[in-house]
Amino acid sequence: GHFEVDLLGPIVVEETIQVGRHTTVTFKSTNGQGELNGDHARQVLKVSGNGASARLDGVAVRDGWNDATHGGCIQVSGEGATLTLDGGSAVSGCAAVGDHGLGGGLAINDGAEATI
Repeated sequence: GHFEVDLLGPIVVEETIQVGRHTTVTFKSTNGQGELNGDHARQVLKVSGNGASARLDGVAVRDGWNDATHGGCIQVSGEGATLTLDGGSAVSGCAAVGDHGLGGGLAINDGAEATI
């Protein structure tokens, strides 16, 4: 399916937002104030599997933290998974720590693609 979310202000993410196979999610901010925030406690967005796609348009992603896998704020993994950042989107204040601490802001792996 395809979903579109217009973020009009900051949102603290309580659980990692997961976009799975054959799903497209667009996060946009028509007023320029949209933000997804991990509160220094969790990964913000995970896009994985064939046909999984996320697009951020004018949305800030910040303060993600991950000690279990790659990508402090965003992880995109698997053949056919895609991420697009445009419209002034920014990723900041993220950390991936521990044995798997790769990709503080973004981790793109296992055949996934990103357009920035």
